[in-house]
Amino acid sequence: MFDLLRKKISNFIDGITKKEELKESERIPKEKTEEKLTEKTREPESKFKTEIQEVKPQNQQGESEKILKETGEKNEVIEKEFKPFIGIKQKISSIFTNTLVLEDKNLEPVFNDFKISLLESDVSFSTADFMIENLKNELIGKKVEKNKVNEEVKRKVISTLEKIFQEGGSKNFFDEIKSKPFIVLFVGTNGSGKTTTIAKIAWKAKKKNLSSVMVAADTFRKAAIEQLCEHGDNIKVPVIKRDYGADPTSVAFDGVSYAKARGIDLVLIDTAGRQETNQNLIREMEKINRVVKPNLKIFVGESIAGNALVEQIKSFNNAIKLDGVILTKTDFDVKGGVLLSIFHEIKIPIFFIANGQQYEDLKDFNPNEMIKTLISG
Repeated sequence: MFDLLRKKISNFIDGITKKEELKESERIPKEKTEEKLTEKTREPESKFKTEIQEVKPQNQQGESEKILKETGEKNEVIEKEFKPFIGIKQKISSIFTNTLVLEDKNLEPVFNDFKISLLESDVSFSTADFMIENLKNELIGKKVEKNKVNEEVKRKVISTLEKIFQEGGSKNFFDEIKSKPFIVLFVGTNGSGKTTTIAKIAWKAKKKNLSSVMVAADTFRKAAIEQLCEHGDNIKVPVIKRDYGADPTSVAFDGVSYAKARGIDLVLIDTAGRQETNQNLIREMEKINRVVKPNLKIFVGESIAGNALVEQIKSFNNAIKLDGVILTKTDFDVKGGVLLSIFHEIKIPIFFIANGQQYEDLKDFNPNEMIKTLISG
């Protein structure tokens, strides 16, 4: 799961480390060469001093003044010619310090490659930009201990991921249940796995001693009602239904009434899959939302849809103001970048990630665990 994004992040961390190690290995021979050059500069000076010593005993006033003048001129020439090597001793001594400075010119290629890698991993353009700029601000110009470059870069990557996840917030689905009945409306595109996801949540609720009812408000897709009823039989949870072609809002209203009459904790409403471009179905979804007034509106989408998923969520969010997302088919998603884009661009939480067809294959989304997963490569 999310192998590509994990690999790209790991390559970025290793890339900066290797760049700095290479820079250090190249610096030592260069400094040694400069040290040899400074040794050569001493030769004219020592020879010149010998000449002065030889002529100094002369007593003739004119000769002495001439020598002093020549001495001054030669000193000026020597100083001008070898001025670039003044302070070379301090430069050489820097080799032996325990810190180095991360430089932009040295790391720019690594950042450029990382941005391309993020885009290849289904991270949206604006999210990739945010990550790169944040990492540059955190790293460029910073002093780092030479043997801790990898550790420091990894720490900054973690803090960048934390910032992204904080934008959408972190919520636990079952912690949100504060009223009875608690109504949840599930929306999404065709084939996203809404019906199976609803059954998984009902199964999890049962494990937590919470009662629930599932509502078959998808009266459009063939076999949708039968599919939900089959899940209901499997997990022993009631299903409210009508015939195909019935008004979905009426079915949803029946489900809420049933729950109120029997003191049921959760009402889980299935709806027809719809593309964000189908205005008739979008209006139908808006009608259900107005009448039923759900406590949570959750978009269920396939993580493998990539950046197209982000645009779908934006459209649904504009229509009914979503409260969160459930990502399905994450066991098939080797890229994983879309989850970062959801948090950064739409700024809503991910409640669950589904990674299989079994009822237990629905895991709470935990940002800290996800960060550990992404940097473990």
